[in-house]
Parts: sequence; structure tokens; C-alpha cells
Amino acid sequence: MFEPISRYAQLETAQMTLPDGRIVAYKRRRFYPRVGSCNCSPK
Repeated sequence: MFEPISRYAQLETAQMTLPDGRIVAYKRRRFYPRVGSCNCSPK
């Protein structure tokens, strides 16, 4: 899926089965919200 030197190469590969039976492979990656997009800073 990625070149061995890619920063994504070591991420876990997961699979999802679509309603029509096709299997889609994808890399698990956590996305962080943009700075300032949430009101979650300590008071």
C-alpha cells in the first residue's frame, strides 16, 4: 500500500466489508482536530 520508507508503512492495516460484499483495506490513523476548532482548553 505504501513504500517501506513511508511514515505510514508501519501503521496497522484494517479491513472493512461494504454492504455489497467488497472488502476495502485501509490504514488506521488517528486524526486530531485543528487547533482552535474545539472549545476544550483548560480554564
